Amino acid sequence: MDDDLRVDIVQVILDKMSDMCVGAFSFSILSAMYTYERLCRFLLVSLNIEAVLGEVTIGLRRKKLEEMARGNGLSDAYTATLARMKGQKGNKSVLRLKVLKWVLYSVQPLRAEELCHALAVDMGSLDLDPKSIPVLRTLLSSC
Repeated sequence: MDDDLRVDIVQVILDKMSDMCVGAFSFSILSAMYTYERLCRFLLVSLNIEAVLGEVTIGLRRKKLEEMARGNGLSDAYTATLARMKGQKGNKSVLRLKVLKWVLYSVQPLRAEELCHALAVDMGSLDLDPKSIPVLRTLLSSC
């Protein structure tokens, strides 16, 4: 990494990527639309930074940044991230996907405590088992 590339990464994110998902989702509930747009922006920026920094040379990083600024490779970034999440062993992989689903499909932003409680409810169950509530630290280390 050099200072010029670092500045370019920030500039591309500010100029291009932060607005790429606006209007990508059309939902009738305004708060849901706001939540999905924020999630999309966060994921987009995060995945693009990860993809750029995953390259091994400054030249390759700059090339990847230019591709991302044009909107190329986004599908690949999402697919690779989901494949990596699914490919990891153990229950943390399952927890990651549950968290992603809850955050993506919630009608309003969830507080951390609400998310932990939501994760403790099994599909089809009407009861909350307090022993199934994940500790926030586990949730954060999983995701």
